[in-house]
Amino acid sequence: MPARWTLCMYRIVIASVLLVFACKTPPFNPATFSEDLITIGEGGGFAGIETRYYFTPVGKVYQQTGRDSSLKKLPDINRELVSQVQTTASEVGLHDYTYVNPGNVYKFITLRSDGRENKIVWSHADDGVKPVCPAIFDLLKQSIKNN
Repeated sequence: MPARWTLCMYRIVIASVLLVFACKTPPFNPATFSEDLITIGEGGGFAGIETRYYFTPVGKVYQQTGRDSSLKKLPDINRELVSQVQTTASEVGLHDYTYVNPGNVYKFITLRSDGRENKIVWSHADDGVKPVCPAIFDLLKQSIKNN
């Protein structure tokens, strides 16, 4: 009887381990992510290093720095905040707004929605960009710092 019990327990452990690995979600990849996506970032300067933050509709946040393709998972933010930013961007027409004026040191917002993508780029001292762009950037950046 004990040998049978040991074999049964062994099978349960193996099945549990396989189930855990089978249910593991694939890693986030912004290039293949099919849902809406908001990206903010900044870069330039002497080193020319760019840092990007990806915000998914459910509030997941990922950071990517420089030319490194690896992503760092940051703490989640409130999904309602991401939804509010998407709604605001739509209401003020940012999905169709064209502004690319990077300067030496720049910030950007990229909005991906309904299969379309739009990137808005401005320099740190730029007052020609729609004021809602720096406001969205600052709001999302602050949400990362508060977590």
